[in-house]
Amino acid sequence: MSISDEATRNAWADHSRTFSDFRFVYPVISRRAKGLSIGVNCTPNKTCNFNCIYCQVDRESLKIPPKPLSSNTEFLETTANPHKTNPFTVRPCRSVGSDDLLTSSSEPIIDRTSPVDCKFPSVNDIILELRELLSLYHKDKLAEHFYGVPEQNRILKDIALSGDGEPTIYPHFAELCEELLKIQDECPDNPKLTLITNATQISPDNKKVFRGLEFLTAKNGEIWGKLDAGTPEQLLLINGFADLSLIENNLKFAASKFPLKIQTMLCKAKGKIPSEKELQSYAEIVSRIYNGGNFEMGHLLEVQLYSVVRKTADSSVQPLPREFLEHLKEILNDKIPNLPVEIF
Repeated sequence: MSISDEATRNAWADHSRTFSDFRFVYPVISRRAKGLSIGVNCTPNKTCNFNCIYCQVDRESLKIPPKPLSSNTEFLETTANPHKTNPFTVRPCRSVGSDDLLTSSSEPIIDRTSPVDCKFPSVNDIILELRELLSLYHKDKLAEHFYGVPEQNRILKDIALSGDGEPTIYPHFAELCEELLKIQDECPDNPKLTLITNATQISPDNKKVFRGLEFLTAKNGEIWGKLDAGTPEQLLLINGFADLSLIENNLKFAASKFPLKIQTMLCKAKGKIPSEKELQSYAEIVSRIYNGGNFEMGHLLEVQLYSVVRKTADSSVQPLPREFLEHLKEILNDKIPNLPVEIF
């Protein structure tokens, strides 16, 4: 392995949400984005309505002195129900890490019961930090931070709403997406805007989120929606959430209106691996999403399959071999021949 290859792999392995004294944005070298991705963490309070068994948060950020807020900042208190259309209890939990690698580091894991600062940052403070990070990027493509990583792997590919919780729960989601669209217009790299989401808030009734997605996808933006199960029992085990039909319907709706990729994490958990029946049920759901159901046939671009490749909070979570993912890919290819499936 060359030095540059090793540096790139190490960068893949380090998806810390900590960068200098920034609190709401962070750069990572992403396998799925195929280059530099700037993460936007609008839920640093770890507010989420999933409780994923494979999820983790980098607690090193707690060691960084707080950065002064802008003078006109407004912090927003977390509520149990930030959207009237959200029927679920929103609680602080571990973040949904979709692009993390297993390392031998003793990276601290957040306790699900740990108290957190239950406030949301303002759109203004998020955008100020994003502009500052982009200014640093345009100087040398963050060569010092990603030392040894080839320049072609440090090209800005996307700005991703991800972070420590579910981004669509953020109370000013639409306003944030509108500002991100403005920044996208200003960037010479023309980065894609991406939302990594559990899809619970993407429904026809949630007008605020829908408006935000219109901004986000106006110029080559994409939704990356989570689907980790084919049965309610598996969904409860993996994501701590019981309503699989809601996830399916929301993903159908998302695909009918916006470019959608499905992300699926497969693992051994609590001594169990997904059964053949589970895989077949999962493929049926993907097929129904692809074909649109009650919605018009939409824009399901691909399915991304991956397993655990980084240390998780629950010690029972173990990775599955690539052959397992290849088997599911074959099932999907047989059922939906025209749908691309990529394994990471």
